[in-house]
Amino acid sequence: MKTNEKNEQHWRELVLRLSQIAAEKNITHQAIADELGMNRSNVSRFFAGNQCPTLRTFVAVARAVGVNVKCLCSWGIETTALSK
Repeated sequence: MKTNEKNEQHWRELVLRLSQIAAEKNITHQAIADELGMNRSNVSRFFAGNQCPTLRTFVAVARAVGVNVKCLCSWGIETTALSK
């Protein structure tokens, strides 16, 4: 797997985990959109994982969900290391 593909996969994994946390907290895409001043459709596309988000968008959504980005990113690194 090429480096760029690996990076995209890491982003997808982090966005998926963020989506799972939002669901566990019963935080809707609309609630996140309202807090960030975004359209719900943009938030839904973010969570669909079809494209890599910008770092700014990722951090903003994580904060709206109430997730510490460092902890979330550490989770992703640990998960990736365990899967090797």
